[in-house]
Amino acid sequence: MNLIGQIELDTLHKNQTDESLLEKLGKNFENSYFLPTELGKMTGMSGAEINLILEKKGLQFRDENGIWRPISSGKEFCLEIGNKFHQLKWQIFIIL
Repeated sequence: MNLIGQIELDTLHKNQTDESLLEKLGKNFENSYFLPTELGKMTGMSGAEINLILEKKGLQFRDENGIWRPISSGKEFCLEIGNKFHQLKWQIFIIL
């Protein structure tokens, strides 16, 4: 089962029992951020598809230079990395 499936199953279990099996195993993704490409690999999609999903959810937009930027509603769910290549990393929960 891929990571997304594990998290979805754990969320269902946690909602029913108030217990997270992933947390018991030391896997906590609340403070983890992933590139769209990484999220795509976890879900069987491409990074481009993930970017379009994030755009449709109103979390990011492309600026006049074609660079993805977070919208104010998306800033709390991402990290902007301003290195040689501008990158956004997102919390995994935004695509669930």
